[in-house]
Amino acid sequence: MARVKLEDVDKVVTSSTQFFQMKNDGDIEKVNILYETIDDVECHSLHKVKVNGRDRWVECLREVGDEVEACPLCASGSKIALRVFVPLYVNGQVQFWERGKSFVDDLKSYCNRYKPLCGMNFEIERQGEKGNTQTKYQFFPLEKNGKTLKDFPEVPEVPDQFLLTKTADELYDFLDTGIMPGVEVTQEKKQEVQPRRREGSPRTNRRREVQF
Repeated sequence: MARVKLEDVDKVVTSSTQFFQMKNDGDIEKVNILYETIDDVECHSLHKVKVNGRDRWVECLREVGDEVEACPLCASGSKIALRVFVPLYVNGQVQFWERGKSFVDDLKSYCNRYKPLCGMNFEIERQGEKGNTQTKYQFFPLEKNGKTLKDFPEVPEVPDQFLLTKTADELYDFLDTGIMPGVEVTQEKKQEVQPRRREGSPRTNRRREVQF
């Protein structure tokens, strides 16, 4: 087991990384956005698929300029969505907040104003009732804290509970069976599974594995 100095205990990230949510109109949370500059922001090109009856995000395998066939999900007609999982420091732990492409423009603005971005304390207020598709989140800068990313817990990779990263072979298997490799299958799903791909139909670029 790795040894951790006492002064670094609070910087150790466990596997219990949580998803940030504000469920009710008027909810307010004090947060730090764990970026220093806009260069720290990573967007993900994703597909939304049903796994065990639930919507799950899966990384697209295409790189910019690749043909559609480079990703089995793209080749099957699944649409791409761009998402960003914003790491926040809230209530003493790192949490990921899923946002759309348009939020990147907000992040650019914040990064231009506050350098480093994590050195500013923010309050976020939810403006919109639960289920309202027009819900907005208002950011209020509070005060500078003089911190850099080194002063916060290390930001982990986005965990599988939020984002699945699969190979081309695994995605072909999913398209064939409806079962996502590496994800526990419910008994209900086992009973309903039937091959989806017609026998003898080709698997284009079967061995291609590309990370976006």
